[in-house]
Amino acid sequence: MKFDPFDDVTMPHGAPMGRVGVDLRRFVGIPAERLCVRHCGGAEGYDRGGAYWGHSDVWAVWPRGRGHEICAYVERRRIDRLPQNIAAALRRGVRT
Repeated sequence: MKFDPFDDVTMPHGAPMGRVGVDLRRFVGIPAERLCVRHCGGAEGYDRGGAYWGHSDVWAVWPRGRGHEICAYVERRRIDRLPQNIAAALRRGVRT
């Protein structure tokens, strides 16, 4: 099954605030070339799966083939604060 970092989280009483991702330290030592990124793709502060972020600058990042175990959510506008490998993957724009 293909990994979807923005799967449906619609709830009967409103949207959850964001999503739970792993600590960025879990990405240490993973080359940027092995990282996949995907934009949240939603509108009005929601991602395509219904989670509310308050803005639409959210990207999912995960190592190729390991999204079900390691996935983080980052803001591209804060790229200068991200680990180098994640920043490089965002700049390169590798999507799946």
